[in-house]
Amino acid sequence: MAPSLASSSSPAPAASVFSHILHPTDFSPEAFPAFAHAVRLAVAAKGHLTIVHAAPDGSAAGYEWEQFPKVRALLAKWGMLPDWATEDAVFDTLGVRVMKADLAGAHPAHGIAKYVERHDCNLIVLGTHSRDGLDLWVKGSVAADLAREARTPTLFVPNTGRGIVNGQTGAVNLGKVLLPVDFHPDPGRAFDLACAMAEVLDEPSVEFTLLHVGGSPPSLPARAGARATQVTLDGSVVEGVLETANLADPGLIVMATQGRQGFLDALRGSTTEQVVRKAARPVLAVPQI
Repeated sequence: MAPSLASSSSPAPAASVFSHILHPTDFSPEAFPAFAHAVRLAVAAKGHLTIVHAAPDGSAAGYEWEQFPKVRALLAKWGMLPDWATEDAVFDTLGVRVMKADLAGAHPAHGIAKYVERHDCNLIVLGTHSRDGLDLWVKGSVAADLAREARTPTLFVPNTGRGIVNGQTGAVNLGKVLLPVDFHPDPGRAFDLACAMAEVLDEPSVEFTLLHVGGSPPSLPARAGARATQVTLDGSVVEGVLETANLADPGLIVMATQGRQGFLDALRGSTTEQVVRKAARPVLAVPQI
């Protein structure tokens, strides 16, 4: 049976889909693009933003609050708050609640997984600023434990290449979305989440490219209000995704993953993981529930 891009039930309001965003950071300058994306999404959704410190080697616990990225200063730089605004203005003016937590230690991913579980986070925004930074999350049992417990959609943001958010101005440019589709896993939830992200970022003119690689393509009914073009290619899935991304130049690639097997556990070494490494643009990985 061919998958449908329409959800089995009515999609949740877009803002509620991103009501609590979690951003792990190691405080490095290369982590800034992911931080900017997390802040901009939180502002657009008027939700909660939790910034957690997670050192790759687990050796830098106990950081002072002053060393966390400055949300208020960034919003002032973007012209969303005056320079003299207090911390309370972030919520009073923009409706965003900001929390900070130092969860670094011997096993920072364990702490983050528990935090996601306790606080019902629905999006993780994670920087992929180096091979080592990405390896922290996609290799090893700690990373697999985090993903297995959380099963949370994750936006991977590279420190170089194209992004959705201009970190200097706060401007959003989603443009096009590339969604690889197949009979399994069902891409319905991934499609709905991409539509919700476009809606919450106020990008109504987003055009979707639905890519199928190899064999007969599935029949994909159009989702109401979404413009979509279907593309079929032969050969390697990874190369097909990267080739289409180079031609279509999407602002975002959205990948459905096998969430029931552990999100990053399944991601490790998979098509999605390879796309995250090579695409040089944000990748939203969406596990099935």
